[in-house]
Amino acid sequence: MHLGIVPANDGSHHDPSACLVERGEVRAFVEQERMSRDKHAEGQFPLEAIEEVLSIASISIRDVSTISLSRNYDNRRKALGRLARRGYNSTTSGCFERLYDTVMLPLKQSTQLTNEKLRSLTASKLSTHFDIDQSELPEIRCRNHQHTHATSAFLPSGFDEALVVSLDNYGGHLSGGVYHGEGSQLRMLESFPRFNSLGRFFGDFTAFLGFRRSNGEGKVMGLAPYGEPNEHIGSVVESYYTVDDGHYDVEALTYRKPSDAVAKLERDLGFDQRYWRDEIEQRHKDVAFHLQRVVEDIVSQLSEFYLEREGLSKVCLAGGVALNCKMNKRIRELDAVEDMFVQPAANDAGGALGAAYIDSVEAGDSIAEMHHPYFGTAYTTEEVTAVCDELKVDYDVVDDPPERAAERLADGELVGWFQGGMEGGPRALGNRSILADPRSPDSLDRVNRYVKHREEWRPFAPSMLRSAGEQYLEGELSKAARFMIDTYETTAAARESIPATLHPADDTTRPQIVTADANPRYHSLISAFEDRTGVGAVLNTSFNDSGEPMVRSPQEAIRDFYSMGLDVLFVEDVMIEK
Repeated sequence: MHLGIVPANDGSHHDPSACLVERGEVRAFVEQERMSRDKHAEGQFPLEAIEEVLSIASISIRDVSTISLSRNYDNRRKALGRLARRGYNSTTSGCFERLYDTVMLPLKQSTQLTNEKLRSLTASKLSTHFDIDQSELPEIRCRNHQHTHATSAFLPSGFDEALVVSLDNYGGHLSGGVYHGEGSQLRMLESFPRFNSLGRFFGDFTAFLGFRRSNGEGKVMGLAPYGEPNEHIGSVVESYYTVDDGHYDVEALTYRKPSDAVAKLERDLGFDQRYWRDEIEQRHKDVAFHLQRVVEDIVSQLSEFYLEREGLSKVCLAGGVALNCKMNKRIRELDAVEDMFVQPAANDAGGALGAAYIDSVEAGDSIAEMHHPYFGTAYTTEEVTAVCDELKVDYDVVDDPPERAAERLADGELVGWFQGGMEGGPRALGNRSILADPRSPDSLDRVNRYVKHREEWRPFAPSMLRSAGEQYLEGELSKAARFMIDTYETTAAARESIPATLHPADDTTRPQIVTADANPRYHSLISAFEDRTGVGAVLNTSFNDSGEPMVRSPQEAIRDFYSMGLDVLFVEDVMIEK
């Protein structure tokens, strides 16, 4: 059994997680935020997540044969000379900032953050938490962060050969990499150093627009379609990047401290950073519009260059930037692309999958294709009824939860749906979901205002049968469509039948295609809803309140049920009403 870990040993690291892979198959995957109930779990070493994956697999830490970390500090030293030379010649920041960013900070990290210290820290934490001697632990390996991202996307894609693009904020000394995947191996074609970061680039604008870095980027993506072309704003945003011959450069903005990047945006755009409570004005929407277009231009040109050079037709995407569904749409629609796979936990948490996959391949295993992400905690109906009895909650055990839930949805009610293994990644995919009738635009407003307690302009997405996808979506369905991580243009039938799941500004949608093999109970629910309404889709959003992670346990689901405007909750075969 191979254990992959994304450690977060200080406040600069987020989305820690743990994964177990056995003979090429994922046995368990859990993100630390689901255990600690702290969104993104910044700075937390994922001991609770490790304990949970061991429990799911019914093994102890002594049964683990390898441990790999999605973090490698020693290779940061490689970047020191390059950063110093870049900073010495830079005119984009002041003398102190240049010295700190290019020499002092990398030197500090190269001496204080090493693989030896990371391995020692990991061994100490595991030994103390699980009460075993460090000598009983297997060798702890440190893996290149971008390589684990790329591995997590390519190996479970089912593709024999593909272009693999990993882009995020940064990990180690890199912010991204482009790879040629073939068989079980990845060959690096290009890499992007820490400050030349597309994730950081998007994050700088996210902060400028009044949202939280490494959390609000999805809001900016959702805001972009409300924007319009603006000559001044467009010229400023476009002045920060170049892309040519398989390489991009955004350091005109990102080669400075984050606070200085926001200050530069204020100077260049001619207006102040938005305070998070302030009204979103048209100029803010226009900034998001041009930012989204630039990011799509960069990654599509990058992909086109290497697809042609390497003679490839399939693409795998990973890293936090790959959570940008609109960008993924742009890649999928390239003439050279035949199919696309995006690993559902594309953010940092997915590095645990990649780290465990690497060890599995080195042990001689073939990696199984990923058809679903339901690798987390599961509960039996008996466990759920015991929780209800303890909480003194009235409930009924019903024979056919999918039929009962479909009936309530068809009547316009809002349904909490908690079933099977918890999904991995930031998208709810039918096991920890809030569901609504997609036929009425009122569903969007009701869920935003009374259930999710979030901004009313943000869109929702549908889960749909494959037959509905063929009816409502334009273009061929990619493998990424399984995971609600790819956006599609919609047909007139979609605009008539499922308006609550379309973006109000451009009528696009990011669907989840549900199959009976991947999720039989959820497939039964949607099929039952189709039998009643003629619509083979439901509105689906994550089961959590604003600012918290998705629910993991029945206790959390019941608590949120009573604090939200939901009408009925199904937890396995248990039905709870207000």
